[in-house]
Amino acid sequence: MTDITNMLKENKKLTVACKDGFKFRICVFPSCFGEKIDGKWESIECSNLNKVDYDLIRYAANPSYPMTTQYYYVPISVLNNVIDKHGGMWI
Repeated sequence: MTDITNMLKENKKLTVACKDGFKFRICVFPSCFGEKIDGKWESIECSNLNKVDYDLIRYAANPSYPMTTQYYYVPISVLNNVIDKHGGMWI
């Protein structure tokens, strides 16, 4: 199972590329829409999906435009599952 927590460094934007071609961007800044508990990110902000993933839609700021909207407070566990569903990450 994927665990992206080691990639979540403060003040960073990162593109995650999955093995099946699915890509998205994560934002890990104090001003982004995520939540840190006891020094560990529990949810983060995502954007710039290159394909629609319906597991993420509930977090979309504007679900009518799933590829151009921001995704707020996406739980790390959901992102790990999405990455696994898309074949894992290219490293």
